[in-house]
Amino acid sequence: MRERTQFPQIMSQQCQRQNIPVNGNAANHSDSNGGWLDLVGEPAAPPPLPSGFTAKGYGAMAGCVIAAVMGMATIIWYGLTEPPNDVVLRGDQVITPALLNQQAETAVENQHHPEL
Repeated sequence: MRERTQFPQIMSQQCQRQNIPVNGNAANHSDSNGGWLDLVGEPAAPPPLPSGFTAKGYGAMAGCVIAAVMGMATIIWYGLTEPPNDVVLRGDQVITPALLNQQAETAVENQHHPEL
């Protein structure tokens, strides 16, 4: 696999600029200085996370639950309510009171000025 895979040169350059070794295993060991299985000197892992929830975790969880319940309640409320009486449905068109008033005014103007 090593013969078929090419490691990007830019990655090697970035490591070298940060003084990170690019040869050997995680502890910078190879066949010439201890063997590939020798991990003495390997960088330490970060400490484990604290067990359980912290106060911020409880607050975040409560906020998420409240937002989810409010969202579900809004969707249920929207689905159960009837459309307002002032909205008229004509085929696929939704006619609002403002549009009805505009149509009525146009009809009145056309009666007074038939040449329009």
